[in-house]
Amino acid sequence: MPRSGPGVYSLPANYEAVDGEDAFAAQHNDPLEDLEADANTPRPVVAGGTGEGTVIGGHDALNTKGNTVASAATINLDTATGAFVDISGTTTITAVTLADGKQRRARATGAFQITASANLIVNGSTSVNYTAVAGDLLFFEGYSSSVVRVWVIGRTAPNVLPAFGSSLQALRVNNAGTALEFASLTTNGTLVATTSGTAIDFTGIPAGVKRILVSLVGVSTSGSSALLLQIGDSGGVVTTGYAGGVFTSAADAAATSGWQLVSVSSGAIRHGTIALTLVNAATNTWACFGAMFDTGASVGGVTAGTRALSGALDRIRLTAANGTDTFDLGSMNIQYQY
Repeated sequence: MPRSGPGVYSLPANYEAVDGEDAFAAQHNDPLEDLEADANTPRPVVAGGTGEGTVIGGHDALNTKGNTVASAATINLDTATGAFVDISGTTTITAVTLADGKQRRARATGAFQITASANLIVNGSTSVNYTAVAGDLLFFEGYSSSVVRVWVIGRTAPNVLPAFGSSLQALRVNNAGTALEFASLTTNGTLVATTSGTAIDFTGIPAGVKRILVSLVGVSTSGSSALLLQIGDSGGVVTTGYAGGVFTSAADAAATSGWQLVSVSSGAIRHGTIALTLVNAATNTWACFGAMFDTGASVGGVTAGTRALSGALDRIRLTAANGTDTFDLGSMNIQYQY
């Protein structure tokens, strides 16, 4: 069969008949025999075939591994020498050249970031980047307007589900965004007796908390100074700059050194719950709203206000405005939600 190494077919040298000359059998028979053999032999890729005689063989022939592509700011997969390539190196990829309708599969052999954008959509996102590690499998799809989508179809690190949680826990992504975990949607703090000291602190509140309930049960102090609820971050409890106040059935009062709770009279016994809600995570701004009732003086009140922090909230304090009255009755606790 007169096909060259690349699979190009050529007619025999003596195939052409010339007017007025004798035609020999070989001139007629050889080309026909070649064409018969070609029609019954797997055609090479250059002739529109796969060079294989089975479905799986044809699939494999068209999905060959090409030369390694080095990671770079822009990689060109249009010029890849195979449907499957390795991508080496550690350079961040910010753009991919791949014509509309074309597809490529790739295997990372180094650790490199793929930066998501309007023209390089990573796992369906235009803003969430992905850092590939050696062994990860990637799938690229070319779209119109120079848009390329890339999907992570296989990760070296296994997606392992955590062990079963306990009753009423839910499956969620951890605070670091790196793994799945079972956790309670609501976490109760440790009940604290408010029977001594000038301040009651709750510290170690985890990052990612978005709502906190502060509950008081029969809390009283030794004096008549107003009780303040204060918040803080890793820099400490914030004692200035609060916006808000308290509205009571007896009188109204604004406060800037904390969110004031109901009653300023001696012998006040406070019951109720204050809710703190994260309003703006970018500025760590929290809003406060809740109600208290003083069973000693039969006075009720509503507290409301806001305060921004310099970092993530991680502590809460209950204290008297004058800083010297001591707690002598009751208990309090917090409950937080993500």
